[in-house]
Amino acid sequence: MGARSGASWAADESSFALAAAMSKLLGASGPADVVRAAASFASEQLGAPVAGWLDTTADTRSSLVAAHGFDVDASRHLRRSMRLVRRWSWLSEGQRREVRRKFAEIACVPAATAVDSGQALLLLGGTEQPLRRWTRPLKSILADSLGYSQTVTTARRREAQLDMGLAWTAHELRGPLLTARMAMDLAMEGQPPGENDLALAARRQLDSLAGLVDDLLHWSVGARPTRRTRVSLVRLVREAVDEVTTGLVNDRVRVRTTDRPLVAGDSDLLRGAVGNLVRNALAYSSEDGAVVVAVYRRNGTAIVSVTDQGPGIPEDERDTIFDPFVRGHAARGTGGGGLGLFIVRRVAEAHGGAVRLDSNTSGTTFHLEIPVAR
Repeated sequence: MGARSGASWAADESSFALAAAMSKLLGASGPADVVRAAASFASEQLGAPVAGWLDTTADTRSSLVAAHGFDVDASRHLRRSMRLVRRWSWLSEGQRREVRRKFAEIACVPAATAVDSGQALLLLGGTEQPLRRWTRPLKSILADSLGYSQTVTTARRREAQLDMGLAWTAHELRGPLLTARMAMDLAMEGQPPGENDLALAARRQLDSLAGLVDDLLHWSVGARPTRRTRVSLVRLVREAVDEVTTGLVNDRVRVRTTDRPLVAGDSDLLRGAVGNLVRNALAYSSEDGAVVVAVYRRNGTAIVSVTDQGPGIPEDERDTIFDPFVRGHAARGTGGGGLGLFIVRRVAEAHGGAVRLDSNTSGTTFHLEIPVAR
């Protein structure tokens, strides 16, 4: 085997560093600890001073909660003169330049770059090239970790064993997914267009999986807020099927439409729900068994029906099949944790709809029902 290039080793080192950072950030006890961990990680990677601010609820200012890579005098100066800063989104471009200039002066570095996640701000000191390289990954892991911390805190307050079980399941999934996604961003940095099509496709799949875990986190603490628009259900179903069947050797999924209903719904959530039903049907059918997805309208309800050719669901399992972590007797060897149908039910209910099933020894049909848009 030939020697590996310096870029390859650098990508591996970045991946390990991201994995360690995600472990620390996801294990943080609150938003302030998340910012501290992110600032520490950035300072270690850049070998430069980094400070972090967290938004306060009282006013439009952010409070300094982390400072790494400063000597004693610079640290004191930073805390005296920049303990509170205006939220980044409230600043004009000129004001932002002044904040960066002031930070660079205190840190005794030639330049400073801001990483704004919406709830927190990191200022990185150093030279421009390495700062630009890390801006996007740092912004992503900071925003994701703060969102995770907030969701888990809500789940803890509810003190519901089931909800906490779901949140920690998502925790176990989320770390590796985000690490892989950030590592891929770093590996693709600077590549010419057209030479990373496969990597971009893999990146989209990671985004989809990360979105599924996000859904799980939100549904574990109750109904997730929906961003509703008028959606073509046929187009949404075709997109979900295309995503699920990418890489399949043969065309096992057939889409049939007798109508083109519009619904008032959250496209991402509904696409994920349909995708879960299709994955479920593929998993429970034989390797050459066809899965039929039908879209139609009945009175004021739009319906997506997904039919498999599996062994069917016994009567005594049908009442619990939509509960989290429940997997029927036919699930042995299919993988999965019994969460897909639980999320489908929560999505349907959040849209004022429902999900039901018909099953016999020839197969099972799940019906996702959503009110038609007025």
